[in-house]
Amino acid sequence: LKLTIFKKAETPVVYPQPKRVPLEKDGEEFVGPSEEELRKSEEAQLSRERHRTASSSLAMIIVGLPIFLYHWSIIQKETRKEG
Repeated sequence: LKLTIFKKAETPVVYPQPKRVPLEKDGEEFVGPSEEELRKSEEAQLSRERHRTASSSLAMIIVGLPIFLYHWSIIQKETRKEG
């Protein structure tokens, strides 16, 4: 699923970085990422997290549903035999 449908789920996790304080070095002011770049990075991380969550949830459903249905059919057969 991650390789075909949810391609962003396999990208590495990027943890949010604290905002850096501008420092002066050799008379130049340190320029960190702009607010726009930070916002885009946060949105991309949120998208990757949603893809990862959706792919694992869908995989659980794909694996769990047949097991549930098999179990339910066994219970139905047992109740018919008793009744």
